[in-house]
Amino acid sequence: MATTATGDQTKLINTDTFSTIKDNSNIVINGNYTPDVSDFTKFITSGIFVDKSLFIMKFMIYGEQANLITHPRQFGKSTNLSMLYTFLAPTFTEEEKTQRLSLFKDLRISKFKWFIKSNFGNWPVIHISFKDLNTT
Repeated sequence: MATTATGDQTKLINTDTFSTIKDNSNIVINGNYTPDVSDFTKFITSGIFVDKSLFIMKFMIYGEQANLITHPRQFGKSTNLSMLYTFLAPTFTEEEKTQRLSLFKDLRISKFKWFIKSNFGNWPVIHISFKDLNTT
């Protein structure tokens, strides 16, 4: 167990939940790798995908304050944020919800049914991308 303190609140978090992360990367291969694809739905269905789905749990459990994600280009920042959106954002139809949930069925996060039940499609998300912004 780890203890995190935020303001007046103290949380106990089971660190065993994340103990399998270090050396147990899943790689899903579905076709050809396309480095310019950052949309999670397109990426997971058309290329090589290293399973970073437990990022969602870490973000939701430890992310009470602002998070700054810095990595060099092509390190998956946009793809991870798109994955976060795909998992958390509400859907308008049951068909869309089922389709989105199927994207996560073979990923590590699917083992945490309690987390999926309480978070999948239950959070409003504002997703803004500056990827195509012309900066000149």
